[in-house]
Amino acid sequence: NDIKVGDDIQYTIKIVNYGPDIADDVVVTDVLDEGVILKDINASKGVIKQVSNKILWTIDSVQIDEILIATVKIKIGVNYKNIFNDVIVTSDANKSTIKNKVNENNYCII
Repeated sequence: NDIKVGDDIQYTIKIVNYGPDIADDVVVTDVLDEGVILKDINASKGVIKQVSNKILWTIDSVQIDEILIATVKIKIGVNYKNIFNDVIVTSDANKSTIKNKVNENNYCII
């Protein structure tokens, strides 16, 4: 997909707790690239907010096999460089395996 400065992009962050236990104090961190402007964020559970150039999504607990979704809408700004999205998911209880997936859209910035 070709996009240009001023275009909006929407993507989702999906996390799943594969167990074997409930995951407590989950934090999802999405660092926004330079030149990207956050327009809107929503999450199916927990608190999601922008802190500096990061999106922080905190969730008290994620049940086994629970699927949570966050939707992020950004605008491509004039100061963009290469845009690469990487999401980090951590939990206070390391016994749970939490995986994340960002939808796999490849964009060519023109």
